[in-house]
Amino acid sequence: MKRRNDTIASLNTRRDFLKRSLALGLIAGTGTLFDSRPVLAAGNQNVTQRVLANIFLGGGPDLRHAFVPPFSTVTTSVGYAYWKNKATSHSIANDNTSLNNRWTNDYFPVSSGGTQFGILKRCGWLKTMWDQGNVAFVSNVFGSDSRDHDQATTVMELGDTTAPKSAFGSGWGGRLAYAARGNVLAVSGYPRAFSYGPDPAAPNDLRRNSDQNVIIASNMRDYGLYDAPRGTGNVGRNERVARALRSYYAGKRATVPDNSPYARFFDTEEKLRNFGDQIDARLASFPEPEDLQTWIENSPYGWYLGMQLRNLHDALACSDIVNLRVASMEFNGWDSHDNQRNEIEDKLEALFGTGQGLDLLYRNLSASAQQNLVFVLDGEFGRQIRSNGGNGTDHGEGNYIILIGNPVNGGVYGTMFPQREVDVLAQPNRYYNPDIQGLTAIDHVFGRACDWVSAGSRSAVFPQFAGKPIETGLNLTGLLA
Repeated sequence: MKRRNDTIASLNTRRDFLKRSLALGLIAGTGTLFDSRPVLAAGNQNVTQRVLANIFLGGGPDLRHAFVPPFSTVTTSVGYAYWKNKATSHSIANDNTSLNNRWTNDYFPVSSGGTQFGILKRCGWLKTMWDQGNVAFVSNVFGSDSRDHDQATTVMELGDTTAPKSAFGSGWGGRLAYAARGNVLAVSGYPRAFSYGPDPAAPNDLRRNSDQNVIIASNMRDYGLYDAPRGTGNVGRNERVARALRSYYAGKRATVPDNSPYARFFDTEEKLRNFGDQIDARLASFPEPEDLQTWIENSPYGWYLGMQLRNLHDALACSDIVNLRVASMEFNGWDSHDNQRNEIEDKLEALFGTGQGLDLLYRNLSASAQQNLVFVLDGEFGRQIRSNGGNGTDHGEGNYIILIGNPVNGGVYGTMFPQREVDVLAQPNRYYNPDIQGLTAIDHVFGRACDWVSAGSRSAVFPQFAGKPIETGLNLTGLLA
């Protein structure tokens, strides 16, 4: 997508940005957005600070659908129990031949520490990253024991397992950025609760928040204040107005006394204009990735997921300008009560497939960006381990947290397919709720990622982590290099 030629649309977009920024308090320059740090020369894509990108999979993803045990005819095995109880959510007949064919034809067999499992073949890029040792699956993780979307989402966004449904406070991404003395970029176009930092006046109070470290980045290539293109011949009314305003504000800054109530406004206009100019100048040296842009324009998920990936690509190119430490992303639509295979496999491929979203982003990143970027993927809860009557699965408790990136020490962490599940599935439905059991609180997994971004930040982001449950024998010390 080329930069907009429609000047009216550009002006409207930038007015929207200005309004949203004002709502967030960014225009006042209260945070680290407008600082005086020197920036890198254009053309030098060099990411020197560690960045965490959180992709929230809204709706409760059944990640066990993507990472399955091998089919087995041994009736006491998890491979038999899983496939017999999930056949309809895979849209296959419940006989041994059909189950084995699904396993054999549609999954890559892999192993980790003696655990055998399969990765859905539609997730080809993820398999490649797994083979390189750059993917970790942390099993049996939970935030809330609630099956309510809003309640569980609040817990995951705030990173607070005790948060009530109506709570609104600082998010764990915002607390991490604050601890790392950087910013959160909401590349999804609006800030999730995850993005808000603590109130500097009471940083340990999780029920208070601040927006001073949040930057909205709905389109990094259409940012800041509108200015007329240089070197053009005939210009329209909008261009003339833009040039006149730029000159007017520059003149007023030179004449308005420092103690004038308008001085701050003119100063802020200059900061915002310079900020946008820096981003425009930097990105002029980095053309839009053609393969990612083609995917954005042609994939059904392009404008939803693809624009966020392109924004992240651009934000990394401008990481020194925006002081990027955390990126907030989302990919919704995982509530698969019906026809689960059709509902989620296209999304899994869009996210993890060869030549799809994350693959296209990753191949367009510099070596330094790849070395300093970790993706953390999570949803508000998991799904049950028995199909329902609609060829789908209902809300469950535990799930996987997925970490991807060069700094990740890949493998399976926790018991991927515990014997408990075989025992539970052998019982009548009316007595047993067939969930993945939540054993490890999010504090431990997210907290390790926080410490990787900024050493010692885990205690500030998750102050209660030491008292939260963790699966017996689970050691996350080496999760990230």
